[in-house]
Amino acid sequence: MFIKTVTNNQHYKVSAARYYVVVPDFIREPFVLEDIANNPLEVWLKDHGTDKGFEEAKPIIETLKSKGASSVRAAGFCWGGKVVVELSKVELIQAAVILHPAWVTVDDIKGVKVPIAVLGSEIDHIAPPELLKQYDEALTSQSKRMGNGSGKRRERRVSAAVSVCGVVWSSRSSLLYEEDTEPPAILLHIPLLAEDKVRFCKSYTPMDKSWMKKRRGDKEYFDGVVSFIQFASLHAHGGKILCPCTKCVNLNLVLPGVAQAHLWTNGMLGSYTHWKFHGESVAVPTAPECGSSHVQDSHEQYGDFRGMLHDLCPTHEMAAEPMGQGETAQQPTEVPPDGAQKFYKMIDDVNKPLYAGCTKFSIFSAIVVLFQLKSLCGWTNKSFTMLLEVLMEMLPSDAKLPKDHYEAKKIVRDLGLGYEKIHACPNDCMLFWKENVNLEACPCCKVSRWKTNEASVTGNNASSSKGKKKATKILRWFPLKPRLQRLFLSPDLASSMKWHVNGRIDDGVMRHPADLDAWKLFDTTHLQFSSEPRNVRLGLAADGFNPFRIMSTTHSTWPVMLVPYNLPPWLCMKRSSLILSLLIPGPTSPGIAIDMYLQPLVEELRELWDVGVEAFDASSKHVFQLRAALMWTVHDFPAYADVPG
Repeated sequence: MFIKTVTNNQHYKVSAARYYVVVPDFIREPFVLEDIANNPLEVWLKDHGTDKGFEEAKPIIETLKSKGASSVRAAGFCWGGKVVVELSKVELIQAAVILHPAWVTVDDIKGVKVPIAVLGSEIDHIAPPELLKQYDEALTSQSKRMGNGSGKRRERRVSAAVSVCGVVWSSRSSLLYEEDTEPPAILLHIPLLAEDKVRFCKSYTPMDKSWMKKRRGDKEYFDGVVSFIQFASLHAHGGKILCPCTKCVNLNLVLPGVAQAHLWTNGMLGSYTHWKFHGESVAVPTAPECGSSHVQDSHEQYGDFRGMLHDLCPTHEMAAEPMGQGETAQQPTEVPPDGAQKFYKMIDDVNKPLYAGCTKFSIFSAIVVLFQLKSLCGWTNKSFTMLLEVLMEMLPSDAKLPKDHYEAKKIVRDLGLGYEKIHACPNDCMLFWKENVNLEACPCCKVSRWKTNEASVTGNNASSSKGKKKATKILRWFPLKPRLQRLFLSPDLASSMKWHVNGRIDDGVMRHPADLDAWKLFDTTHLQFSSEPRNVRLGLAADGFNPFRIMSTTHSTWPVMLVPYNLPPWLCMKRSSLILSLLIPGPTSPGIAIDMYLQPLVEELRELWDVGVEAFDASSKHVFQLRAALMWTVHDFPAYADVPG
């Protein structure tokens, strides 16, 4: 008997899932494909029959059970699949998985007496999809017959969700078992040679997610992570899954075992309660039929435009159900009309093909791709309009491209990615804003707000006055209110914005600013504000940087960032959560004059504190009055000298 305990990286994912993996060496000598001319496969099989593998597997299983294995599971590929099926006929194992079952017949499947899964691919000519369907029909029929005699047996067969994880692709079958598991249920994953388009799993019971709220040291959390990894492995891509730990936050593709270690060490992303990136079903929003199947290719090639719109205005999931129907239906007044109308228009454009029969682009994706090229290649607005005119001549007459740059910009403007330009004094004295918006020069230093050329200096500025004036300094202001409103348009993000009240564990350990005495003192001082957990607590950070890669050039541009501290610690400091509020122009640092540039933000913060703004909470589907407070400013020591804190 030849037994080899697996410790190499080929079985890492299975071992990491707390399985003891044994690979019986049924072959005993290497089988080289290059020597097949001298040693035909038929000759090799005479000395290595599946019946021989079946007999040699028996003492291995007995040895495992004698060492305390309460249940043994087997996975076999090709030749090994036949051995696994024979073991399942006599119930020497408690669950089975077979792949590329070259020697397995339909009659063999009919004799199986344990939960089994058969995995295959469309390009498998030995076990094509038609044969796999016959297997599935035989399993279904066998399950019904066994159900008449034993309800428990049928329940175990039908409820077994089986997939395979991390076993080597070879003709050797692997025997796996896990202690203290009853009833047995295999949850493993093996990446197929081709796209996994044919998969026969019986059914799946929704997983308990209560473990996510447990502490990392608890056994419930430990076991919950194992169950999650097993479930996620069913839907792995190339043998890897997105890691939902607090550091990776579903951005890094890793092996399931690595993800499991991260979850044990770093913890699970608290807001990730709907496992949409790991195979949990996602409700597909209702969309117009026109072109819905024609623009899939462009989405995959140039980006997920539906996903982008969902991130910008994700209210379509709750709006897909007619108002007044279902348990969660609300009155139409609960839906922001302006945002909803813009969103429905963009969804309509996403699903409409650019022209009849177009399979690559929708109206929306075509415009976005053209704007992307405009930005990358530095096209002028006029050249962009000329390109649109030429494309309209080339494309069929029913093509729905905008006729010029202005119309295209209006469509993209609905994405809400715009900003406002505010002219500033070249000497940082004042902003040409509000009551000073029409001034031509700074009343303090008398310097013109406009760039001057040689003609204007000599006094001959008749020709220059005909052209469009250009400001010397421009402050770019990104209004805060719509960005705060957008935080609550995503149901998941809206729930996370209440984490500091609903999800935080108050055990005396400082993990988040909400654990600080300053936060608690603020709550007790401003009871009306703190009574609404959705009110936003902000932190401000500002610092200068050189946007040019030529480090010999002295330049300092100052972005002013806001951090929404309502979010849990694994989200609030992510780049996607930071809010750009102001972009203060260079080439020099604003110094102590930075308070002049902060005026638009300060005024907006005052209004958000005193009055607030109406916002829609997608998680509760209610409109509420959103307020905000600036809790802290975060800078390095030189910036502390300039920024009022």
